[in-house]
Amino acid sequence: MPAVLGIEVKLDPKWSIVSTPLFEAYWFTDGLNSGRRDELYSVDVGLRYSFASNLSLTNTVLYEGRTSNVAIRHYRDLRIGPRLDFAF
Repeated sequence: MPAVLGIEVKLDPKWSIVSTPLFEAYWFTDGLNSGRRDELYSVDVGLRYSFASNLSLTNTVLYEGRTSNVAIRHYRDLRIGPRLDFAF
């Protein structure tokens, strides 16, 4: 059950502030993970520069976390860095 919301606020034709909140839930019903329930959530915020309509560079800060009823599946992650995006 994923839920994603892409947000973009244009500052001018080349620069934008972007964010992508995400929530996913997994319920495992059979196999080795039977009964396991995970929730994954993340949010990032970044500044995007568009070189062209199909090429942009985004510098973002991303926080991601997973909770689970299986203790070893919990984690938190913080990533900071650039991303080059192509569209064809």
